[in-house]
Amino acid sequence: MTTDNAELKTRLLGLLDDARQRMLVTLESAPYDRVIYPESGWRVKDILGHITFWEEEAARSLRAYGQGESYTLPDYVDLETSNVRDIEKRKDYSAGQIRADWLVARESLKAALATLPPDKLAGQMVCPWKARSTVERLIIDMADHEREHAEDICRAV
Repeated sequence: MTTDNAELKTRLLGLLDDARQRMLVTLESAPYDRVIYPESGWRVKDILGHITFWEEEAARSLRAYGQGESYTLPDYVDLETSNVRDIEKRKDYSAGQIRADWLVARESLKAALATLPPDKLAGQMVCPWKARSTVERLIIDMADHEREHAEDICRAV
């Protein structure tokens, strides 16, 4: 791996770690059953499930891309439909299960990035939502996604 690729991976992994640290601090004062988005009724635990869903899917896309393939959500219609479907699927999960899945999803995403072949780092991949992106943009989007929800939780709590 070239130094540039190694530095990029390190930087991207750091972005994920920074966003996660921010959310962990936020969760210290946020009850998991607290409603954050009144219009949808999403609670803290729903937001964590939502982040989990997209990180699981991003990891699948990264792994597929690393193997010279592509992966998208099989029944993808649009982001909102995917979000609603996943929230419905996880609505009865306990807070402990949601948190455990959320932690595992991040490690899976980081592992998919860490093991990505160096020659793939600069290329274009297909995201789970069928858009094309660079690996860097996908990871930045995942970190920003968590950070934005952490900010929303902070404002609501």
